[in-house]
Amino acid sequence: MTTSQEQVVATAVQRLEQQFPLHARFAALEPATRRLYQTILRAIVQRGQPLEGTDFAANMPAEQLEAALQRLNQDDMIILNAEGQIVGAYPVTLEATPHHLVVNGVGINAMCALDALTVGPMFDADVEINSACRMSGEPIHIRQKGRSILEARPASALVGIRWAAPTTCHAAHSMCTEMIFLKDQDKAREWQSGDTEYTGLFSLEETVAFGDAFFTPLLADS
Repeated sequence: MTTSQEQVVATAVQRLEQQFPLHARFAALEPATRRLYQTILRAIVQRGQPLEGTDFAANMPAEQLEAALQRLNQDDMIILNAEGQIVGAYPVTLEATPHHLVVNGVGINAMCALDALTVGPMFDADVEINSACRMSGEPIHIRQKGRSILEARPASALVGIRWAAPTTCHAAHSMCTEMIFLKDQDKAREWQSGDTEYTGLFSLEETVAFGDAFFTPLLADS
Protein backbone atom coordinates (compact mmCIF):
# COMPACT_ATOMS: atom_id res chain seq x y z
CA MET A 1 0.00 0.00 0.00
CA THR A 2 1.01 3.60 -0.46
CA THR A 3 1.76 5.88 2.48
CA SER A 4 -1.57 7.64 2.01
CA GLN A 5 -3.43 4.29 2.10
CA GLU A 6 -1.57 3.33 5.27
CA GLN A 7 -2.70 6.61 6.84
CA VAL A 8 -6.30 5.92 5.76
CA VAL A 9 -6.13 2.49 7.41
CA ALA A 10 -4.56 3.81 10.63
CA THR A 11 -7.24 6.50 10.93
CA ALA A 12 -9.99 3.95 10.31
CA VAL A 13 -8.65 1.59 12.98
CA GLN A 14 -8.56 4.44 15.51
CA ARG A 15 -12.09 5.55 14.63
CA LEU A 16 -13.53 2.04 14.91
CA GLU A 17 -11.85 1.52 18.27
CA GLN A 18 -13.48 4.71 19.52
CA GLN A 19 -16.96 3.51 18.66
CA PHE A 20 -16.40 -0.20 19.36
CA PRO A 21 -13.53 -0.51 21.89
CA LEU A 22 -12.86 -4.20 21.36
CA HIS A 23 -9.14 -3.94 22.12
CA ALA A 24 -9.75 -2.17 25.43
CA ARG A 25 -12.35 -4.75 26.43
CA PHE A 26 -10.00 -7.58 25.49
CA ALA A 27 -7.13 -6.08 27.47
CA ALA A 28 -9.37 -5.73 30.56
CA LEU A 29 -10.18 -9.46 30.64
CA GLU A 30 -8.47 -11.96 32.90
CA PRO A 31 -5.85 -13.95 30.95
CA ALA A 32 -7.94 -17.15 31.15
CA THR A 33 -10.97 -15.34 29.72
CA ARG A 34 -8.87 -13.88 26.89
CA ARG A 35 -7.68 -17.38 26.03
CA LEU A 36 -11.29 -18.61 26.15
CA TYR A 37 -12.36 -15.95 23.65
CA GLN A 38 -9.52 -16.97 21.32
CA THR A 39 -10.48 -20.64 21.63
CA ILE A 40 -14.14 -19.88 20.88
CA LEU A 41 -13.22 -17.81 17.85
CA ARG A 42 -11.02 -20.54 16.41
CA ALA A 43 -13.64 -23.20 17.14
CA ILE A 44 -16.37 -21.34 15.24
CA VAL A 45 -14.10 -20.99 12.20
CA GLN A 46 -12.98 -24.62 12.36
CA ARG A 47 -16.36 -26.26 13.12
CA GLY A 48 -18.94 -23.97 11.54
CA GLN A 49 -21.61 -24.87 14.09
CA PRO A 50 -23.07 -23.52 17.36
CA LEU A 51 -20.99 -24.25 20.44
CA GLU A 52 -22.02 -25.24 23.95
CA GLY A 53 -20.28 -24.01 27.07
CA THR A 54 -19.46 -27.64 27.82
CA ASP A 55 -17.28 -27.67 24.70
CA PHE A 56 -14.79 -25.62 26.71
CA ALA A 57 -15.10 -27.37 30.06
CA ALA A 58 -11.46 -28.41 29.87
CA ASN A 59 -10.40 -24.76 29.84
CA MET A 60 -11.60 -23.86 33.33
CA PRO A 61 -13.92 -25.02 36.15
CA ALA A 62 -17.66 -24.95 35.35
CA GLU A 63 -18.51 -22.00 37.60
CA GLN A 64 -15.61 -19.93 36.28
CA LEU A 65 -16.48 -20.91 32.72
CA GLU A 66 -20.09 -19.71 33.03
CA ALA A 67 -18.94 -16.39 34.51
CA ALA A 68 -16.37 -15.97 31.72
CA LEU A 69 -18.96 -16.66 29.00
CA GLN A 70 -21.37 -14.15 30.52
CA ARG A 71 -18.58 -11.55 30.73
CA LEU A 72 -17.68 -12.06 27.06
CA ASN A 73 -21.33 -11.80 26.08
CA GLN A 74 -21.91 -8.65 28.15
CA ASP A 75 -18.74 -7.09 26.73
CA ASP A 76 -20.07 -7.86 23.22
CA MET A 77 -17.13 -10.06 22.30
CA ILE A 78 -19.25 -13.16 21.72
CA ILE A 79 -22.92 -13.70 20.92
CA LEU A 80 -25.15 -16.21 22.70
CA ASN A 81 -28.48 -17.23 21.20
CA ALA A 82 -31.74 -17.68 23.14
CA GLU A 83 -30.70 -21.25 24.05
CA GLY A 84 -27.39 -20.06 25.45
CA GLN A 85 -25.36 -21.52 22.58
CA ILE A 86 -22.34 -19.60 21.33
CA VAL A 87 -23.13 -18.50 17.77
CA GLY A 88 -20.68 -15.65 17.21
CA ALA A 89 -17.33 -14.18 18.17
CA TYR A 90 -16.17 -11.05 16.39
CA PRO A 91 -15.58 -11.09 13.46
CA VAL A 92 -17.45 -14.35 12.58
CA THR A 93 -20.93 -15.63 13.25
CA LEU A 94 -23.32 -18.50 12.58
CA GLU A 95 -26.27 -16.11 12.53
CA ALA A 96 -27.69 -15.21 9.13
CA THR A 97 -25.94 -12.23 7.48
CA PRO A 98 -25.48 -11.11 3.86
CA HIS A 99 -21.81 -12.15 4.01
CA HIS A 100 -21.28 -15.88 3.49
CA LEU A 101 -17.80 -17.37 3.84
CA VAL A 102 -16.14 -20.67 3.13
CA VAL A 103 -12.97 -20.85 5.23
CA ASN A 104 -10.70 -23.81 4.49
CA GLY A 105 -13.83 -25.65 3.35
CA VAL A 106 -16.03 -24.71 6.35
CA GLY A 107 -19.12 -22.51 5.85
CA ILE A 108 -19.71 -19.62 8.27
CA ASN A 109 -20.82 -15.98 8.04
CA ALA A 110 -19.11 -12.67 8.70
CA MET A 111 -20.81 -9.95 10.73
CA CYS A 112 -20.08 -7.29 8.10
CA ALA A 113 -18.12 -6.62 4.91
CA LEU A 114 -15.06 -5.51 6.89
CA ASP A 115 -15.19 -8.75 8.88
CA ALA A 116 -15.57 -10.81 5.72
CA LEU A 117 -12.22 -9.56 4.42
CA THR A 118 -10.60 -9.95 7.85
CA VAL A 119 -10.86 -13.71 8.22
CA GLY A 120 -8.21 -14.49 5.58
CA PRO A 121 -5.38 -12.56 7.23
CA MET A 122 -6.57 -13.32 10.75
CA PHE A 123 -6.31 -17.08 10.24
CA ASP A 124 -3.91 -17.13 7.27
CA ALA A 125 -6.69 -19.02 5.50
CA ASP A 126 -8.18 -19.64 2.08
CA VAL A 127 -11.50 -17.79 2.07
CA GLU A 128 -14.32 -17.53 -0.43
CA ILE A 129 -16.69 -14.61 0.15
CA ASN A 130 -20.16 -14.37 -1.38
CA SER A 131 -22.14 -11.23 -0.65
CA ALA A 132 -24.03 -8.53 -2.57
CA CYS A 133 -23.93 -4.83 -3.31
CA ARG A 134 -26.13 -3.01 -0.80
CA MET A 135 -27.48 -0.65 -3.44
CA SER A 136 -28.03 -2.89 -6.47
CA GLY A 137 -28.24 -6.36 -4.97
CA GLU A 138 -25.76 -7.63 -7.53
CA PRO A 139 -23.47 -10.46 -6.38
CA ILE A 140 -20.04 -9.75 -4.94
CA HIS A 141 -17.62 -12.67 -5.10
CA ILE A 142 -14.11 -12.59 -3.63
CA ARG A 143 -11.43 -15.24 -3.21
CA GLN A 144 -8.68 -14.60 -0.71
CA LYS A 145 -5.55 -16.36 0.48
CA GLY A 146 -4.35 -14.83 3.69
CA ARG A 147 -3.82 -11.13 3.02
CA SER A 148 -3.96 -11.54 -0.76
CA ILE A 149 -7.04 -10.96 -2.92
CA LEU A 150 -6.90 -13.66 -5.62
CA GLU A 151 -10.13 -12.76 -7.38
CA ALA A 152 -12.83 -10.09 -7.05
CA ARG A 153 -16.00 -9.93 -9.10
CA PRO A 154 -16.61 -7.19 -9.89
CA ALA A 155 -13.05 -5.88 -9.69
CA SER A 156 -14.50 -2.44 -8.92
CA ALA A 157 -16.03 -3.58 -5.60
CA LEU A 158 -15.59 -1.33 -2.56
CA VAL A 159 -16.46 -1.45 1.12
CA GLY A 160 -18.60 1.30 2.61
CA ILE A 161 -18.75 2.07 6.34
CA ARG A 162 -21.28 4.30 8.01
CA TRP A 163 -19.60 5.48 11.21
CA ALA A 164 -22.14 4.96 13.96
CA ALA A 165 -21.77 3.45 17.42
CA PRO A 166 -23.77 0.31 18.25
CA THR A 167 -27.42 0.95 19.11
CA THR A 168 -28.18 -2.56 20.40
CA CYS A 169 -26.56 -4.86 22.94
CA HIS A 170 -24.53 -6.41 20.13
CA ALA A 171 -22.78 -4.38 17.46
CA ALA A 172 -23.40 -7.28 15.08
CA HIS A 173 -27.10 -6.38 15.05
CA SER A 174 -26.69 -2.63 14.49
CA MET A 175 -23.30 -1.10 13.69
CA CYS A 176 -22.17 -4.05 11.57
CA THR A 177 -25.21 -3.80 9.30
CA GLU A 178 -23.81 -0.47 8.05
CA MET A 179 -20.46 -1.96 6.94
CA ILE A 180 -21.27 -3.09 3.42
CA PHE A 181 -20.10 -4.06 -0.04
CA LEU A 182 -20.75 -1.74 -2.99
CA LYS A 183 -20.21 -2.78 -6.61
CA ASP A 184 -18.48 0.39 -7.86
CA GLN A 185 -17.90 4.10 -7.38
CA ASP A 186 -21.29 5.05 -8.87
CA LYS A 187 -23.18 2.93 -6.35
CA ALA A 188 -20.85 4.20 -3.61
CA ARG A 189 -21.74 7.82 -4.39
CA GLU A 190 -25.41 6.90 -4.47
CA TRP A 191 -25.06 5.24 -1.06
CA GLN A 192 -23.16 8.15 0.46
CA SER A 193 -25.63 10.76 -0.84
CA GLY A 194 -23.08 13.49 -0.15
CA ASP A 195 -22.47 12.40 3.46
CA THR A 196 -18.70 12.05 3.62
CA GLU A 197 -18.31 12.99 7.29
CA TYR A 198 -20.08 9.93 8.65
CA THR A 199 -19.29 7.48 5.85
CA GLY A 200 -16.08 6.05 4.51
CA LEU A 201 -15.14 4.18 1.34
CA PHE A 202 -12.31 1.66 1.21
CA SER A 203 -10.75 -0.40 -1.53
CA LEU A 204 -10.63 -4.15 -0.95
CA GLU A 205 -6.88 -3.89 -0.31
CA GLU A 206 -7.40 -1.15 2.28
CA THR A 207 -10.19 -3.14 3.93
CA VAL A 208 -8.01 -6.24 4.27
CA ALA A 209 -5.30 -4.14 5.95
CA PHE A 210 -7.90 -2.40 8.14
CA GLY A 211 -9.45 -5.66 9.34
CA ASP A 212 -6.04 -7.26 9.84
CA ALA A 213 -4.83 -4.36 12.00
CA PHE A 214 -8.03 -4.26 14.06
CA PHE A 215 -8.76 -7.96 14.65
CA THR A 216 -5.60 -10.05 14.24
CA PRO A 217 -3.95 -8.74 17.46
CA LEU A 218 -6.81 -10.38 19.37
CA LEU A 219 -5.32 -13.78 18.53
CA ALA A 220 -1.83 -12.90 19.76
CA ASP A 221 -0.46 -14.72 22.77
CA SER A 222 -1.27 -12.89 25.99
